[in-house]
Amino acid sequence: DVDQPTPLALIWMGAKGMVIPPGHDNYLVRDQFSLPVDVEVVALIPHAHFICRDVRAWSVKPDGTEIPLIWIDDWDFNWQSFYTLKSPLRLPKGSTIHCEFVFDNSLRAGNPQNPPQRVLSGSRSRDEMASFYLQVALANENDSSLFDEAVHGHMLKISRDKERLELWSRWLVESHDRDGDFLLNELEEKAANAFVDQLWAQRHEYLEVFDLDQDGALGVNDEAELKAAIRAWSGSREQP
Repeated sequence: DVDQPTPLALIWMGAKGMVIPPGHDNYLVRDQFSLPVDVEVVALIPHAHFICRDVRAWSVKPDGTEIPLIWIDDWDFNWQSFYTLKSPLRLPKGSTIHCEFVFDNSLRAGNPQNPPQRVLSGSRSRDEMASFYLQVALANENDSSLFDEAVHGHMLKISRDKERLELWSRWLVESHDRDGDFLLNELEEKAANAFVDQLWAQRHEYLEVFDLDQDGALGVNDEAELKAAIRAWSGSREQP
């Protein structure tokens, strides 16, 4: 009998809905994923575009042991590739995988926009992406359903939360950008936040609008997250 190759699967991590203001030199994106089953990591696939500066990933085992996976501290657009491990890395169920991207939208080498422009999430080269894939083999093929359910749920959460947040924040910003510069000055930002406060007072009528974390209820985190997104459009002022 010929041994069949072990099927490989992908874990996708990262972020959508990024809004990187011009001049922001330390825009940080993080994500984490808890392994529902034992796996062996075979390859790592980071993906970003021109203004990414730093990509890092690591894993923390249930006993607290931290294992570095990859760290590229001077990212280059041409380094979007498979990084295959010399030997598979066994990670047990309950391990947490972390990834982190840092973007620099200042006037620096590598930024194709001069002067820097606002950069949004997207597949075009002038947009940005923060995607980190892990190619893994399941230690037990019978765990495939559990694994697929966890990965699919994580992808839905990233897409749902971030895209909803981006859509609402962009609509609020465009509605209050009186001078048409696609930035919010101090008065415009104040007006946008006042509008959120006004709607928030009637939040029982706007569950689908404000329930950004999709928990079926409205809490202070939903309001704070929307206002933080508005803050990200506030030009060159210091970001939170």
